[in-house]
Amino acid sequence: MKKKLTTYLITLASLLSFISSVNLYAAATLTNSRPANGSLVISWSSRGTLETAAQVTGPWTPITNALNPYTNAITTGAKFFRLNQTVDATSLHKKVLCGYQGWFRCPGDGGSQWIHWSRSSSTITPSTLTFEMWPDMSEYTHAYPAPGFTYPNGSQAYLFSSHDQQTVDRHFEWMQDYGLDGVWVSRFVVGVASHPTDVLVNVRNAAHRTGRTFALAYDLSGQPTNTLFSQLTNDWRWLVDNLHITDDPRYLHHNGKPVLMIWGFFPERFSTNLANQIIDYFKTDPTYGVTLVGGGAWWWQSETAPGWSNVFRRFDVYSPWNVGNVSLDGTNMWASTAYWSQDKIAADAAGMLYLPVIYPGFSWDNLQQLPPGTSLFPRHGGEFLWRQFKAAGNLALDMAFVAMFDEVDEGTAIFKVSNTPPTQGHFVTYDGLPSDWYLRLTAEGSKILAGEKPNTATIPISPLPPLPPLAVSLSATPTNASGAPVTVQFTAQASGGTPAPVPFDTTDDHLGTVTAAGENNGINGNFELAANAFDNTLTKWLDFANGDPTTRASWIQYQYPGGLTRTVTNYTITSANDAPERDPANWALLGSNNGGTNWVTLDPQVNQVFTDRYQTRAFSVASPAAYNIYRLRIDSVADAPSAVALQLAEIQLLGTQKYTYWWSFGDGTTASSEQIGASVQQQHTYTNNGNYTIVLGVTYGAFRGTNTITINIGPP
Repeated sequence: MKKKLTTYLITLASLLSFISSVNLYAAATLTNSRPANGSLVISWSSRGTLETAAQVTGPWTPITNALNPYTNAITTGAKFFRLNQTVDATSLHKKVLCGYQGWFRCPGDGGSQWIHWSRSSSTITPSTLTFEMWPDMSEYTHAYPAPGFTYPNGSQAYLFSSHDQQTVDRHFEWMQDYGLDGVWVSRFVVGVASHPTDVLVNVRNAAHRTGRTFALAYDLSGQPTNTLFSQLTNDWRWLVDNLHITDDPRYLHHNGKPVLMIWGFFPERFSTNLANQIIDYFKTDPTYGVTLVGGGAWWWQSETAPGWSNVFRRFDVYSPWNVGNVSLDGTNMWASTAYWSQDKIAADAAGMLYLPVIYPGFSWDNLQQLPPGTSLFPRHGGEFLWRQFKAAGNLALDMAFVAMFDEVDEGTAIFKVSNTPPTQGHFVTYDGLPSDWYLRLTAEGSKILAGEKPNTATIPISPLPPLPPLAVSLSATPTNASGAPVTVQFTAQASGGTPAPVPFDTTDDHLGTVTAAGENNGINGNFELAANAFDNTLTKWLDFANGDPTTRASWIQYQYPGGLTRTVTNYTITSANDAPERDPANWALLGSNNGGTNWVTLDPQVNQVFTDRYQTRAFSVASPAAYNIYRLRIDSVADAPSAVALQLAEIQLLGTQKYTYWWSFGDGTTASSEQIGASVQQQHTYTNNGNYTIVLGVTYGAFRGTNTITINIGPP
């Protein structure tokens, strides 16, 4: 997974040589261009520090404040450049570290227990599951079969063990590939009496291999108060004296001291005397002292318990635990961030740095043995996470704690998760988004806090990878003719974009007609009209169905203009913002070519469930054919007795994307055609002699391509 880095040599003669650089960690290579003014422009596609040297052996000097792209004037002598993606481990500033549990074990990994996968250490079944998300196992080299669990295609399902160095290496390789800085590695005081080191050693090794940084995060949960201080400090001294952890160049430092997080400062857990004893030791001990990060109550600045207001203001850095702290916007839940601005003011006044906790969503139904969906904080396609990065950026914060990298137990993981988990049991997925989507989002948020990219109100990247533009070949027969009139045969071929037909929403032009059995046309001041279902926004269509959806089937339909027909191969339905009892449950997609007199049933569905608000679900048409009208007939809703209405937010009718060819023949005439195929032939007759420049443009979804040729008609 480690990718080769390129070093650039620039001389007065503008000679550019490529020399492989060694001992560098990179998730991308530098690219360059040379403008006409004699300078060299260097750009890079991932995070890193641009460095320069007079010779390839160094010494290398970071170019501070180097913008991407970086422009360098070519001067006398040689100059080398490289992108060093080893994360700076000397400062908390411009760092976004993820919490890392590393606590998963499987039988066969050197032990015989299911740890953190099942509440029974000896067996794993749907009723013993203690995790919400099934990891995407496609890239693991070490995997363990989960007996009785199979993927939808019937194949055996597997899980990983954090005990394997290869597993932790893979996780850190993902951090390297996506530009994440490193981790807070959890260490539970209740289990450190024997000084276990397997998780810590795995993390340490992986950090070295990938150039990431790490810091320890002690969790005080569950440790009796009478032994908490001694067990905590004894273990830290052992790690410093025996593992020499704070001497490790990959261990995070700040202001010259190792960084240590201690999590669990909640007034109900222990006394202020014990809290102050812990703080005094770790802030003042000449040998074992640290830059101390306290983690605990999010309401710390308004805490009224005696003495705790002072405790919370004694750390070097404070990190309020925000997981589970949400605010409602209508019926939508979002992580609470409004208090951060006052937190920042209070932290500044106390001389502390402020480290907000950012998380992507939450669910622990399996862990708590709750019905599916009971505890879910929906991710909203990444918007839940992104709003927190935006809030941190608005406060000019340059650090954050992302909870968590690997915690599938409570549904807060950002690593790669499967969208096709086993059919046995209930699991939360990424709703069809790529398994690396939250790694990419976290990387984008990190760039904002590091000042590498501007803050944006909306997610600045797409879940879909960028695809190359279209290449277009164009030929003519003949290219030279003795005189007009002559008919020329043109042949064109488009390539690139994507090799397979692209599904697209056939209603995106909004030129069709939307009708429905009913709609909310102003009741209670709301206009929840049928057209809202095809407007590409999350407004909703609501049909009261005469006050009782069981009295008649509701329906909504889209008719293409001018008798146009479209072949719909797939369709999507998006649930509305509230009232899940109104979600469609039983329906059929119908097609008609005679104005709705006769209908063909294309896709019947029964007992469908939407587990989230604004959840988009996709369905396929078994035998696609071209129709002028498509109707969605809804026969029943999720809970008819209590619903008194039907609602949904959006419908997409997806067809196969076509190529559109636009011709300009050079004589003032044009033509266009649309077809599924990537190649086309076109004839045109020229009635006058002359030289003609033919321009062809091709569009294919979001892709564009052009080509130009010249032909001669007339005497040579």
